Parts: sequence; structure tokens; C-alpha cells
Amino acid sequence: MNEASRFARLPFLIIVALCFVQVAWWVLFQFREAESREQLEQLRLETLCSLASTSIAPATANTPNQRELFERELRLQSRFAELELTDGPGISVRPTAAAFAAIRKKTRHTLIMFTSEAIAFTVVILLGIVLLYGAVRRETLLRRQHESFLAGTTHEMRTPLATLRLGLQTLENVGTDSDQARGYLRRMVGQVDRLRLQIDNLLRTAAGDPHALNLLSGDLVSDLEEVREEFAPRAEARGVELSTSTPETPVTVRRDKAALQQALRNLVDNALKYSANGGVVRITLNIDEVNAVLRVRDDGPGVADEDAPLVFDRFYRGQAQAQGAGGTGLGLWVSRDTVTAHGGTIELSPSDTGACFELRLPLATDTT
Repeated sequence: MNEASRFARLPFLIIVALCFVQVAWWVLFQFREAESREQLEQLRLETLCSLASTSIAPATANTPNQRELFERELRLQSRFAELELTDGPGISVRPTAAAFAAIRKKTRHTLIMFTSEAIAFTVVILLGIVLLYGAVRRETLLRRQHESFLAGTTHEMRTPLATLRLGLQTLENVGTDSDQARGYLRRMVGQVDRLRLQIDNLLRTAAGDPHALNLLSGDLVSDLEEVREEFAPRAEARGVELSTSTPETPVTVRRDKAALQQALRNLVDNALKYSANGGVVRITLNIDEVNAVLRVRDDGPGVADEDAPLVFDRFYRGQAQAQGAGGTGLGLWVSRDTVTAHGGTIELSPSDTGACFELRLPLATDTT
């Protein structure tokens, strides 16, 4: 967790602590109030006993007739309904067992009510805090993604343009007939393709109906070869070997050629981006019983464990942003969206070195 995340969570932790303290104080106060009310009720009964003893008959009277009259007066006066005569000589009164039980029952019900209210208040407060924290966290994440997207897009647009400008200035000085000029032209073509890929990703993201595909049967081997040829100048300029292994026979799938090639470009572009100069990007195409299986593997730093579940999310860049790598966070999302629309799957496969993305497309059952 970075310092910004810790700082963002601190106010919520303080609010949670204050809420718990407030609820605990309120519960303690109500418990004490309930105990005080119970003591007051007991004191009321004791006062009532004294009043009954002095207002109905003297406590020293102990004849049977006087005792009978006293008991009758207790029953007749409703204010003394909670009192009864004591056993033994003399006439004295005491609270009934039912009166004490009623006081204890009332106190118990009061405590249960306060406890239930405290639990309900705590749940409501915590739910509100969780919802508020989630909203703030989502807003913060969206803001960071927006900033990252703008920074990545700016970088991805400016870098090819700067390379093109440098190449044109060089060609202006050396002409176009030398080997050096042809090398610059190849680099410029690669940068144009890179710029086009980013624009295509942006347009694909903004499309109103991204799944409106024109599916036709075609050879995936030839589609992949065209993509490899597009990236060959860029790979050569960085000294990266672009290794391709495909079947000798056609691999027929139903696909929208333009959309699928864009998905393939994103995978190859991602592999080249993270491969070190002089590295190797391996592209292999095989078939199983029902699928064409394409794997794009690089020898770069790989994908961090915390990034793995999120690499296909739109605008997500993860460690790429921290490492200063370019990108908009759209390429892998566009690839997955496109492959899914073709009825296929794409996933990050385990790899000892670098990253390996595996794409599966259903083989065509006809040639129309």
C-alpha cells in the first residue's frame, strides 16, 4: 500500500473509531440509566411500604381483627396493590415478589432494547462508512485512471511523432538512396503503425457498437503473418527477434479480419514494449480438437501477481505506470473484448520468464 492510499484511509479509520466510541458511550450511559431507574423503583416500593404502615394501621397492632382489617385495606386501595403482609407477629408490609419481578423484567427489557438499538446504529453507521469509502475509492481510482490514460496517450502519440520528425530531418540531409535512409524509412513505417494502433484502440473504445463484426472464414496463419510483417521494422530497430511458429497448413477460423488483427497487434505490441533490447518475442500458433491456440510470449519482467487479475481491465496499467512504460491501458482490454465477441477466450498463462498471453478461437466448421 502506498503513502497516498494510507493517507486516504486515515480519515475513514478515525471516523470508524469515533463512531464506535460514541456508540459504546451511549450504551454505557443507557445501562447506567436503567440501573438508576431500577433503584428508584425499589426506593418507591420501600416508601410505599412506610406509607401503608403509617396510614392504615400502627405497626404495633397485632390482634387478629386488626390484621384482618389491615389486609382488607391493602386490597381495597389500588396504590398498595404491590404490597403484602409479612408473616409472623405484628402487622408490617413488604413489596410482593411479583413487584420485584416486574421491576427486573422492565429493566431487562430496557437493556435489550438499548442493546438492539446500539447494534442497529452500529450496522447503519458501518454500512454508510463502507458505502462512502467505496464511492470515494472508486472516484479516486477513476481520477487516477483518467490521469494515467491522458499521460499514456500523450506519450504514445508524441513518441512516434518525435521519431518521425527525426527521421524526416535525417532524410532531408542524407537523401533517400542510401542504406541509412532505408533504415530510417523502416523505423518511420514502424512508428506510423504504432501510432495507427493507438488511434484504432481509441476509436474501438469509443465505438457505439463494438461487437458489430463481419465474420467470414479465413486463414489465421496469413492474418498473423501480416501482423508480424507490420512489426518487423520496429522489432529490427530494437534488436528484438520476432520468432513465429505456425502450422504449414491453413488454420481456418470465422473472424472479422480487421478487428482480429487489431487484437493480435495489441498482443504483439505489448510483448515488444516489455521486451529488452536484444530480446525475443515468440509467437506460436497451434490447433487442438476444436480451437486455434495462439500464444504470444516475451522475455520481459512479466506481470506482477497483484496485476494479473486486472490486466484486461480498461485503462488499467498497474506496474507499467510505475516502470515508466508507455501505453494507454486499452490494448489488452480491446483484445479481450474482440476475442470474446468472436466466441474465443484470452488469458494470461503461467510463464517462467516474461509474460505469456494465450488466445483461443473456435475452428471454422465450414468455409463460407
